[in-house]
Amino acid sequence: FSKTPPQTVSDKIYYQRLNWMSAAFALCADSAMMTLGGALKRRERLSARLGDLLSELYLSSAVLKRFHDEGRLDDDLPLLHWAMQMSLYNMQQSLRSLFGNLPLRPLAWVLRLLVFPTGYPFHEPSDESDSKAASLLLEPSDARDRLTDGIFITSDRDEPVGQLEAALGLSVKLDAVEKIIASARKEGRISGTTADEVFQSAYSEEVINDQQLNELRQLEERRSKVIAVDSFDDWGKG
Repeated sequence: FSKTPPQTVSDKIYYQRLNWMSAAFALCADSAMMTLGGALKRRERLSARLGDLLSELYLSSAVLKRFHDEGRLDDDLPLLHWAMQMSLYNMQQSLRSLFGNLPLRPLAWVLRLLVFPTGYPFHEPSDESDSKAASLLLEPSDARDRLTDGIFITSDRDEPVGQLEAALGLSVKLDAVEKIIASARKEGRISGTTADEVFQSAYSEEVINDQQLNELRQLEERRSKVIAVDSFDDWGKG
């Protein structure tokens, strides 16, 4: 087992499990090479599963290193948990597929018992974990800024990224207003089939004011730009 940086309760288990999977990879790769030799190269699906496992080891190591380098911030824990749980699950699935397809079946059974003596322990991130991680990315936050550090982000409204950022900022600002409108619509106080009809009805019933009406229309316009796709009416007409 390798030496690791000083861990906290939040990431200690992931270092332990990463060491476990690293040892499993070494054992399985060596066993496959010893029994298959050069034939392993021709069995591309077996070698690909080992390659997938190695890739996940690299990615999960990068996740832990970044979490360590940035000071093990509590705000980043939902992202850490999601990334590590998904990576460990993918490693487990690669190993399961490997065990299920090794041509020397007794070796596969032995490897299965050595690597996972008590069964398969890893699971995909839960819905709750998905929600917590997604919530960090759906509104401006320090965690989101750290995650996007070094990525091209512009405020230019002619650029797709700029349009997305503009829509996000206004959406967060008007979140409470949209909830008020949804509640009023549920109560039957306002009506409408299109977004603008709903906004106008809310304004007429004094659920929202002038400024909120204008901002909601701006938000709807920005959302439409973000989700719009190119149309090729003449495609295939030659």
